[in-house]
Amino acid sequence: MNNGKVVDPRAKVPRPSPQVTNRGHQAARPTAQKQVAAATAHKAPKTPRVRLTTILNLAVAPGCILFGHYIGSRDISSLLRNGPALIVAALIVIGGTMGLCIVSFSPSSLRAALRDMRAALFRSAPNSRDLTERVVNYSTILRTEGQTALQQYIGKEPSSMLATGLTMIVSNIAPEAINTMLERALPERARLANTGAEVFEKAAAYLPRLGILGAMLGLSYATMMRFDPAKVGFGITTAFAASVYGVAMVFLAASPIARKIRARAVNERQLDKIAVIGVKNIRLPAQALRQLLAGGGNPPATAPPGSAHLKVGSVNARS
Repeated sequence: MNNGKVVDPRAKVPRPSPQVTNRGHQAARPTAQKQVAAATAHKAPKTPRVRLTTILNLAVAPGCILFGHYIGSRDISSLLRNGPALIVAALIVIGGTMGLCIVSFSPSSLRAALRDMRAALFRSAPNSRDLTERVVNYSTILRTEGQTALQQYIGKEPSSMLATGLTMIVSNIAPEAINTMLERALPERARLANTGAEVFEKAAAYLPRLGILGAMLGLSYATMMRFDPAKVGFGITTAFAASVYGVAMVFLAASPIARKIRARAVNERQLDKIAVIGVKNIRLPAQALRQLLAGGGNPPATAPPGSAHLKVGSVNARS
């Protein structure tokens, strides 16, 4: 009874529409899928800006060398007057280095070197913060919508390690098996990430030696043609050009590219560790998972005193 009126218990009480009740909540807080879409939007590298910066960096040293030659001789065209000798020197040094690298490395290693060079020079480095947020958002989707909802994000995920982990989760593989496979993949991925640097480091060792070889060949040719001034000049130019190519290519190309690939490999190794830790602990609450990833796999400060580190499976998550 309500205010003297009898209420029929079988009468249906009208319920508000879920679209009306959840409208304010949806406006205040985006869904987990929208959060993942916003996080994956960061994966597209800003190609024009990165390419412009790389081109400027690569042009500084050669430009300074040419400018110094212009100040000394006031004639920049003198470098091009002995074009055939410069071409011969380039074939001896650069062509010989490429041939030695082809003999020393497998085709897959050479392809990895080209791929790593493009990535190191023309792509922005991945961001650990973006990776952490994507892992947290995937965790939210997994806990709220189930593992099948992650299927649509696997192909868009820029981190191959995280994409592999999500594929295993969607395939309903046991967590222990996922941990084992991801941990075994880490050393192999680290080795492949450094393959390109090894190729360029070996090229940096070949270049100066071939420069010396080119100088010896050029001087030998000049000695044999000492009665022909034109050919003597050709041999001497070839000798000096080969020496310059050998030294310049080491300091202006091979060594800087190798260092950039090494630095990018270190960054990618750290991101792979974050991805592995995130996949292992993907069912944790969002805040706990974010703190775990931000600490590099270490538990938050509120953990019990006896837990100095976190172990997942049989491998320390700090490793």
